[in-house]
Amino acid sequence: MNYMNEDTGFVSGPVEFNDSNDLFGNLQKLEFAGLVITGAGLIGSGSPTICNAANIAYRREAFDEVNGFNDQLNLSSGDDEILMQKIDRETKYRTCFCPDKKAIVKTAANVSIHKFYQQRKRWASKGLFYADKLLIIKFI
Repeated sequence: MNYMNEDTGFVSGPVEFNDSNDLFGNLQKLEFAGLVITGAGLIGSGSPTICNAANIAYRREAFDEVNGFNDQLNLSSGDDEILMQKIDRETKYRTCFCPDKKAIVKTAANVSIHKFYQQRKRWASKGLFYADKLLIIKFI
């Protein structure tokens, strides 16, 4: 909550995979850390694009102002990112990243290459629904 002030509408926080005893889990942890750092950098540069729903907070007023998730109920992935982008684009509020180590949320890595592939395919598909199509071109 230290990052939620009167100007803030959306806060993205760090997420990491649990420690693993196998190579595949450790590779996922490293790859995922890169995604989190990329998301934090994009937020810091004023182009909030990616975040992880496992660790977000948003102001109710900002959520209501952009009609929450109403226009994305048909999506299986991306509600977190699209909400962040809408709040940043359509409200007076700013988006920030909370880098505090105490704010880290941990989650399990995928147990198989197939599950990893399905997850990344689902994550990549949400870019098709970004309102700002330049975000896709800008970061490819």
